[in-house]
Amino acid sequence: MRSAGVRRIAMRGAALLAGCLMLAGCGGTASGPATSRATGQPRPGGLARTPPPGSRTEALRLAENLVAQVALPPGSARFSGPVPPVFRPGTGPSPPETVEASGMWTSPAPAGQVSAFASAHPLAGTRLLTAFSDSPGQTTLAVDDLLTVPPPGIAQGIVDVAIAPGNQGGSLVRVMAIVVWYPPRSPAERMPPGMRSVTVSVTNLAVKPRVVARTFTSPDIVDRLAGLLNGMNASPSIADRSCAAGLISYRLAFATAPGAPPSFITTTGVCGTVAVVAHGTLQPLLSDQTGVLSQTAASLLGLKPPFA
Repeated sequence: MRSAGVRRIAMRGAALLAGCLMLAGCGGTASGPATSRATGQPRPGGLARTPPPGSRTEALRLAENLVAQVALPPGSARFSGPVPPVFRPGTGPSPPETVEASGMWTSPAPAGQVSAFASAHPLAGTRLLTAFSDSPGQTTLAVDDLLTVPPPGIAQGIVDVAIAPGNQGGSLVRVMAIVVWYPPRSPAERMPPGMRSVTVSVTNLAVKPRVVARTFTSPDIVDRLAGLLNGMNASPSIADRSCAAGLISYRLAFATAPGAPPSFITTTGVCGTVAVVAHGTLQPLLSDQTGVLSQTAASLLGLKPPFA
């Protein structure tokens, strides 16, 4: 029974990480669009830079550094033998922009003390996300730390410390870091210059009227919204999964002239994603973990939370 319980916990890191990406980063600071140093406002659409993507190499280096820096009670030592069966979860394939690094330790301290120590000593640049017990009344078996400010190109990272009582006293500890990086953006989903009109609309399935729309032709507004979109990262594949439709979504339809058919359409999702249709072709999702596009659209429509 102990083995099954720890295996369930060993699979929590990826699930927690996916949940954080879907729910606006679990309070972390997500990367946002490029801004002007002078005004703090997004650069015009024609000038906004697309943020650089991450890479497997960068993500793996970060994951390995996180594992190496974990804080455990005095007397803990690296364990170089085969991974004990208790830490062998049956997991499926990872999303393509996800890497894992792990290490094993033994500790003379009992599991409860190890979890308390790890909870009180999160890694630099992380915060305690959760401490977890397999069932009520049992010793805490997992501690999870989340990156507070991921480096450029990195969507998010989590450190999962799984703890099991040792066969001869003390504890066995497995530390796993899971890091997700931003993939490259499709060139087709970069907002082209020459847009002269944008129709901003919101669909709210919980109220009537369900759709509110307004068209803007001000170059400042058009360029501001284009700059927000051009400054977003592509969304990692992990955010595409198990993401139900929300009650509220914002749609931005850009056209080359007032009254012309839109050539660039974006729609916000509930998992911090933005769907893009460029010239009739669906593009990969963009990432908006801060919700800045929805907030800006709501402000332009004169709406306030919770409708925003």
